[in-house]
Amino acid sequence: SLIYFLLRGELTTRFILKVLTILLVALGVFVYYLWEARRSQGSVKPWYIALVSWASIVIVATAIIYGFFLVGSPSEERAYRFDDERVSNLQMIQNEIINFWQTKKRLPNDLAELTDEIKGFRAPKDPETGADYVYKKTGDENFDLCATFVRPNRSRASEPKISVPGQEFTWEHNEGEQCFSRTVDPERYPFFEKTR
Repeated sequence: SLIYFLLRGELTTRFILKVLTILLVALGVFVYYLWEARRSQGSVKPWYIALVSWASIVIVATAIIYGFFLVGSPSEERAYRFDDERVSNLQMIQNEIINFWQTKKRLPNDLAELTDEIKGFRAPKDPETGADYVYKKTGDENFDLCATFVRPNRSRASEPKISVPGQEFTWEHNEGEQCFSRTVDPERYPFFEKTR
């Protein structure tokens, strides 16, 4: 659990205290076991037992260090997780903009217009800074959604891109502010007709 949450960058004081408590209990049991083993066998132990103990420590330490190089540091993983959440938020905002388009027969002027108390929707904010995402209406059917990313995309060549006739909706980004231009296709997203 400690390594999992450390690599995700989600360590809290409460969680660290729980892990330390468990480690202290386990250490106490281990020390008692060693003391009991030495008491029953005498304090002298063969050289090969010491060699195996030190070899085990070196192997475990090497595996942990190699794991950090392989996976990346916790702060790096946290940065990628925040960027993934930013993309997810932009996708959610885009869906609400399209829903607004189909319902109101126009694009919203700003993200505040998307607020819907009945649905419980409020435009999400940046998960790390709490800043609003940037929305720019660039035409009657065009808009841009912008966010500031900490890292460029990880290589995801195997993931399919979302294709729309005449354009490709991709969320690939570089480090820094990135804007995604979108055009609403009226044939693909027709206006909802009011029913009485």
